[in-house]
Amino acid sequence: MEPEYLVPGTGAEPVTTVLDEYTYYREHQAELARAYLGKVVTIKGHTVVDVHDDLGEAYVDALEEHELGTFLLQHVCEEGKEQVPYISRFSR
Repeated sequence: MEPEYLVPGTGAEPVTTVLDEYTYYREHQAELARAYLGKVVTIKGHTVVDVHDDLGEAYVDALEEHELGTFLLQHVCEEGKEQVPYISRFSR
């Protein structure tokens, strides 16, 4: 799935929505589970940018690297065992 939105007037990289990031996770869940089962991944756009053992550590590190509201934190589980993603789409 290609990102559909651009930051107006900046020529910056495409901006994705949380639905795009969650869709990326679902489409790649089997391979992510093989590599990161039980971990928390930080997804930005269509890329896993970080991996952690717990949500708190993942959240703190994500805020150091990325603006609040521009990433998704997801606990990686086996396909068919869905979990609610942590959605970071709020600004300070």
